[in-house]
Amino acid sequence: MLKWAPYPYLRIVFFFSAGILTYIRINQNPGFVLPLFAAFLLTYLALWLLARLKKSADLHNLAGLAALLAFYLAGFLQTHFLTAKSRPDNIVHQAESIDYYVGVVNDYITHKPNSLATTLALTQIKTGGTWKKVSGNVKLTLKNETKARTVKYGTVLLVKGAPNAVNPPLNPNQFNYQQYLAQVQVYHQHYLKAGQFMVVGQKPTHAIIYLSIKLRDFLDAQLRRNIPSEREYGIATALVLGIKDYLPDDIKTTYANTGTMHVLAVSGLHVALLFWILNLFIGRWRERSPYKVVSFLLLLGFIWLYGFVTALSASVLRAVIMFSFISFANTFRKQANIYNTLAAAAFFLLLYNPYFLLDVGFQLSFLAVLGIVYFQPRIYGWLEINAWLPDKVWALVSTSLAAQLAVLPLSFYYFHQFPVYFLLANIAAVFLSNLALIVGFVLLGLCWLPVLPVWLGHIIAGLLQLMNIISGFLLKLPLAVISGIDISPAQTWLLYGLLILFCLFLALKRLRYFAVFTCLVLAFSGLQLAKARKQQHQQLFVIYHTPRSAALGFIAGMQATLLADSAFYANPKNLQYNLQPHWWHLGIRQTQQHAFNSIPPNAIVAATALPDGNKLFCWQGLKILYCPNALRRNYLSRLNPDYLVLSNNAYINPTLLSGINHKLIIIITGANYQQYTRKMQAQIKGNTLIKLHPTAERGALVLAVADRRHY
Repeated sequence: MLKWAPYPYLRIVFFFSAGILTYIRINQNPGFVLPLFAAFLLTYLALWLLARLKKSADLHNLAGLAALLAFYLAGFLQTHFLTAKSRPDNIVHQAESIDYYVGVVNDYITHKPNSLATTLALTQIKTGGTWKKVSGNVKLTLKNETKARTVKYGTVLLVKGAPNAVNPPLNPNQFNYQQYLAQVQVYHQHYLKAGQFMVVGQKPTHAIIYLSIKLRDFLDAQLRRNIPSEREYGIATALVLGIKDYLPDDIKTTYANTGTMHVLAVSGLHVALLFWILNLFIGRWRERSPYKVVSFLLLLGFIWLYGFVTALSASVLRAVIMFSFISFANTFRKQANIYNTLAAAAFFLLLYNPYFLLDVGFQLSFLAVLGIVYFQPRIYGWLEINAWLPDKVWALVSTSLAAQLAVLPLSFYYFHQFPVYFLLANIAAVFLSNLALIVGFVLLGLCWLPVLPVWLGHIIAGLLQLMNIISGFLLKLPLAVISGIDISPAQTWLLYGLLILFCLFLALKRLRYFAVFTCLVLAFSGLQLAKARKQQHQQLFVIYHTPRSAALGFIAGMQATLLADSAFYANPKNLQYNLQPHWWHLGIRQTQQHAFNSIPPNAIVAATALPDGNKLFCWQGLKILYCPNALRRNYLSRLNPDYLVLSNNAYINPTLLSGINHKLIIIITGANYQQYTRKMQAQIKGNTLIKLHPTAERGALVLAVADRRHY
């Protein structure tokens, strides 16, 4: 007989999530799934009735299996119905050119120094002189000027031109912005200047969201008015309201590298603190029958109000739903199981939006809470401390350890680093941020009073300044961050398998769990050794795509040499976002970085300056002619390069290309205009010996030295 665990929602959310992932994986029209779902649903009802009539445990188990399969198919169907491009009128199916389009701003406005960003829900497009209805979302970026600042949630815009499909990442292992936007049902983007759009009305799509944004903007204005420093205001509005638009870049980097970025993202930590504060005031009412329902409704109302004010992010929704269930159980004396409560919260969130399952914050949030629920009591039990303050510190340390243990494999996979002093950083950050959060709540609650909000603003600024000083100090300590960690999805699953098996072995003391644990350790080690062996023998030549600049990578084993122009080095984000993820994936341990005009004689790449200012690079038998200047002399026939790298819209004498008698790959870097690419395509048309690779269209060119002739 099957022994069902007493966690129904755990089983439900597991099968529902499996259905979601199946749809995302195969992405096909589920024509046959709907009748199959109906069949399993009817089978469940029939078996359930028979089991009740015959009092059969076996039939009950079969009915349960049928129900779980129905939930699996329900996850598949729900994902299909809530996937925007599955609608036949979605803009992704529009083949004709678009002259104009109309839409409603359906997201809050993100403020950046030089631009504003939001999402536009399309209603109509004009194509071929005719207006027609469409659906779909466009990610808009507007130049930060007076006209753009009039755009708000619910603004109806008439836009000239056509939106562009979001491109996949142009460099290997780079953050996949296309996939990220697809998870929020956005497949197009458009950068607009003042003359390209017109405000034609105001029509909020959701009145509740409109009111929540208005309320959040009002509260944000109170923080801005009462906190004296712009820097501390940016941190405070992220901490209290979840608005990250004004966070300085160095603060983001510091908190990310110390493992405390979660304190600046409104999440379950903030909802838990609000829940605790409210319980101090109204929690005792539950003991009195006349006020039981009133206290429950007040508690529920406040935490849901905070959820709406903070833009209903996945982490806040999870926490609000979970605490709502806990409050209901405590108020009406229902037996609550925290694992079941978490699973129920996850199920209702995924029912609302199946794509939450792919959200990194959603995944980390649930794993952190699971880690705290399971590991924290066990870690806390390692020490018995009688003094009040040390006991509270140990409770905080054990909570941080538990959460970190649960999210560690996923953190390695997504962020490629480990903050060594995360315990110290979290003790300081959580304590100080909670104090600042409490003062922030009081400030917003009493913002109508004179003088007091200003004093409270100075207190918040002081607490945040102290938190910044401590975080900055910890980041300067030796080995503060271990970076460059790269694990595959398979290794991530193996690490979680190891964690689960180790817990089972400690809890049940069964040797078979330790045996399987040992097998998984061997599998993980085998994958790591195979990857290391491959990395030791790799030899790659890479022409990266970097906007308005050129960068060439020469990789031998675990060493990389980078040659780039001054425009590349002028923007540190080029290395951080475009190249570094690829280097981490390749296991690069040593790097040398040189400008094209200052390559030392001892570099592994031999460089020869040509009379016209262009350069010839030789490496591992490859010859690369790099041309940032006009090429008029017949170097192509004399030098016979394997690759011609063009930059700065360098003029190429057409007769030089027509006289080519060997295979040549021409790479057009990001330091060229689109018109230049089209000109070069026309210039080599019909020449079978020349292949053109524009990195802006086809992405970075990654070539293993042994395979360079098979491009």
